[in-house]
Amino acid sequence: MKAFTYLLGFGLAFALSAVHAEDEKPKKPNRMATCNKNAEGKKGQERKDFMKECLSTKKPA
Repeated sequence: MKAFTYLLGFGLAFALSAVHAEDEKPKKPNRMATCNKNAEGKKGQERKDFMKECLSTKKPA
C-alpha cells in the first residue's frame, strides 16, 4: 500500500509538471492567417505576389 501511494504521488507530480511545462511554450503566430489578413483588398497577381513574399519571409508583414 505504501509503494502504491508513492507511485501515485510521483505520477500526479509528473502529470502536473508536464501540463505546466506545456503552458509555458510560446505560441507561434499562424503565418498563413496573418499574411491573409494583411492581403485584404489585394486581388489577382498582386495578391499572389504579396502572399508569396509574406510567407517566404521570417516575420510576416
